[in-house]
Amino acid sequence: MDPITAVGLVASVIQLIDATTTTIKYLNDVKDAPKDRATLAREGSSLLALFTDLRYRVEESDTASAWFAGVRSLGVGGGPLDQFKDAMEELARKLKPEAGIKKFGKTLIWTLDKNEISNILSKIERLKTLVSLALQKDHLTICERVKKTQNVINWISPLNFHTKQNDFFSRRQEGTGEWLLKDETFRSWLDGTKRTLWCPGLHYPRSIVVNHLEQHFENDDVNIAYIYCSYKDQENQTAVNLIASLLQQLVQRNPVISDDVVSLYHCHSKKQIRPTLGELSKLLQSEARRTSKVFIVIDALDECRESNSTRESFLAEIRKLQPTIYLLTTSRHIQAIEREFGQAKRVEIRASDEDVEKYLKHRIESEGRLVRLVKSNPDLQAVILNTIVENARGM
Repeated sequence: MDPITAVGLVASVIQLIDATTTTIKYLNDVKDAPKDRATLAREGSSLLALFTDLRYRVEESDTASAWFAGVRSLGVGGGPLDQFKDAMEELARKLKPEAGIKKFGKTLIWTLDKNEISNILSKIERLKTLVSLALQKDHLTICERVKKTQNVINWISPLNFHTKQNDFFSRRQEGTGEWLLKDETFRSWLDGTKRTLWCPGLHYPRSIVVNHLEQHFENDDVNIAYIYCSYKDQENQTAVNLIASLLQQLVQRNPVISDDVVSLYHCHSKKQIRPTLGELSKLLQSEARRTSKVFIVIDALDECRESNSTRESFLAEIRKLQPTIYLLTTSRHIQAIEREFGQAKRVEIRASDEDVEKYLKHRIESEGRLVRLVKSNPDLQAVILNTIVENARGM
């Protein structure tokens, strides 16, 4: 991805100014609205001066300067400016008067709930911090903050599931598993109708679910975290490290690290000790409330170690997040796990005929010997596919 230019950054700031101005206009037009409306309008107005200052600073800056190099990260696609613009545009759409309603003398419908108001105010506060920091003349402040932020994030957990996700998804046969994304029960979980979904059955990485979540909620105020349990890494996948990984992933996706996370880092890093499960769990609960929705995917829960009460402790902390989060868990059919998710909605994971056929065709086409055999006998491929698909049905 090419670095954002000065023109591109200015354009992003102007769009943000327009979106914020429109939203403030609608907020001011609301009569007899809750006092939260005035709070939102005041906070939004305080940002406009910062945006205007930022715009002209960028226009007057040297694009080769260290200051510009530090500040342009604000305008990257999906970055802080884009996120806030999306929030303002969504708020404006909710407050826009219906056609035919006169501007004055009417009370508009107030459609925001307390969580939405809190989320928007939180976004405003985070963006004010970032813009104020960017306007400081000393670019080293920005660079140093970025460095410190990364140090904190790296410290939170030694586990890295992003690499596993990329590896699993890249090795997935294209087109397979899409039946799950179309399943009605899965869709009800995705749209927030159902909070918990258990997917027992065949054991293959559910990277397609994580990828779908990241694409579906790309520009929304939604956070996503995931765990890939593995027999091979049980020594490292302790309850503490698993909860720490969820915390790390939520922190990474927020524009600004909370003061509580930074305080935990300073307190423990100086003493060279790790935080306790309780400390991490408490912060995880707090982070989960910073966005409108949080989706958590736990894959292969049956591979989470039972000894030392690892799985039991991990699930106990996950329960503390409910009903704040939207949880999807996959596992083999194991009695202890079935008891845990007995009341949850369920989608049985299976290898569909279409998935098996696509996989087999790919294997045949990638094996030189098989390619030669089916070319010499065109009916052989159909026999192979039909026989294996029939025998695999119901697995």
